[in-house]
Amino acid sequence: MGPTTQSDVRPSSHSLITALLEPGEEVEHEIAVGERTVAVTTNRVAIVEADRVTLSISIDDIKRIELDIEKDRSGMLVIVPDESIDHPGVLTFDRDGCAPAGTVLVTVGRRLATS
Repeated sequence: MGPTTQSDVRPSSHSLITALLEPGEEVEHEIAVGERTVAVTTNRVAIVEADRVTLSISIDDIKRIELDIEKDRSGMLVIVPDESIDHPGVLTFDRDGCAPAGTVLVTVGRRLATS
């Protein structure tokens, strides 16, 4: 089964993302690639891998988001926090994950451009 994309507001399909949500916070966009799930909510970006949260950061605390795609290599979506003490969130994907990763880039990029 390939990656799935959800781009309208709806409950998260991942219990760890649901547990992160504050009252009134909603999932705006969610993708699943392999064992990783990335969610963009009204307040944050979260990455969950298997049974742990690897990133949960406010949109306001993101320094930049990078999309790296090279010939004959896996692609990477990197979310870099403002504070160097926080580790970047990294999502690697194969060619089938390019479109879902691109939609996360656009969703977060638009939010960064207006903040």
